[in-house]
Amino acid sequence: MERLSNYIDGQLTPPGSGRYLDNFEPATGQVYSQTPDSGDDDLTAAVAAAERAADAWRATSSEERAGFLHRIAYLANANANANANANANADALARAESVDSGKPISLAGRLDIPRASANLQFFAAAATQFFSEAHPMAGDAFNYTLRDAPGGMQRPRCRRAGAVDRFSYWAEPKDAHDLSRLLNDHIAGVVTDHPRRFVGLGTVPMQDPDLAVQELERCVTTLGLAGIQIGTHVNGKNLDDERVFPVLEAAEALGAAVFVHPWDMLARDRMSRYWLSWLVGMPAETALAICSMLFGGVFDRLPRLRVAFAHGGGAFPGTVGRIEHGFQVRPDLCAVETKTSPRDQLGRFYVDALVHDEVALRHLIDLVGAGRVALGTDYPFPLGELSPGALIESLGLEASTRERLLAGSALEWLNLEPGRFA
Repeated sequence: MERLSNYIDGQLTPPGSGRYLDNFEPATGQVYSQTPDSGDDDLTAAVAAAERAADAWRATSSEERAGFLHRIAYLANANANANANANANADALARAESVDSGKPISLAGRLDIPRASANLQFFAAAATQFFSEAHPMAGDAFNYTLRDAPGGMQRPRCRRAGAVDRFSYWAEPKDAHDLSRLLNDHIAGVVTDHPRRFVGLGTVPMQDPDLAVQELERCVTTLGLAGIQIGTHVNGKNLDDERVFPVLEAAEALGAAVFVHPWDMLARDRMSRYWLSWLVGMPAETALAICSMLFGGVFDRLPRLRVAFAHGGGAFPGTVGRIEHGFQVRPDLCAVETKTSPRDQLGRFYVDALVHDEVALRHLIDLVGAGRVALGTDYPFPLGELSPGALIESLGLEASTRERLLAGSALEWLNLEPGRFA
């Protein structure tokens, strides 16, 4: 079994605590490696090393930086025909990524390593076009910002050390808006290059409703994206919050689809072991988001809004009976913003079919209807379906129901015609 180390200040070092966490192979459930259970001392040492490295990095010219990054990218680029060792390097890196993250080697080789190489090439090119700066942040966090020549992007603030997320709701609104534009432009480019293979959803800075609506409008009217993806909350504000409503209202008006994915899961201090944040925290987050929108009357106020929730609606389908009962017996607490019961609102939103269990999927179809359940993969993460659509195929459903789950529901939610992909 391989035991990983921390890489701090050019050295591979064990964690100060002497403790390690097991990594589980997703297909078999077997422990295949161990990763350091790092503590505050390890974090302090890593931040100090990063600050020292930043000083040295700033002292180099943009040409030197570009050359250094290009050389690293080149080592991992299996398409670099002049590099006889490129394929071997890429294979070794794919294995290392697999050991570190649990992803299948084939996925790491086809996706992660080429993506890392492409990112390095991007920053290598950018180094000669922009003024780059690494800088220490408030508290224990350390962040890297690529910005225009002096007078450009402000420095974002990290909420906590090591905080990395897909939405950047913690950042200064202007910075998050700039990042959203960059990401959305890239997504739109991929869709333009492969229109029969991809449909794009954008990201918006939900911490600032005005900027979020502005970017949502650009995504739909200028970039041609089908909608946006948002988190289950915005810095602790649930999706029935009045600061979130203008974005959802704009999505309805634009006919944009909204996909809700869990992030920044609740009770993390109690779920640090056994991967519980992903196994328990994510389903709880999604159920909380659904209940917030149901009890908050969002679907009453926005009847044409098309929202889909990840992972089969999380814990909601399994607790809907309790949720409905609570609404009936304590209307003074639950029926404050709407008089429409949770069960009467089933069918007003979509969910994906990523539930990993035949009984759970049948229950989901019975609960919300096949027309509100769409294929989900969570690709390329370990909790995804390794053979997309296999669970749906295994149920032996009628052809019309099977077609809804594999394609029809998603096309309806995205407001797309099947002929686009023929």
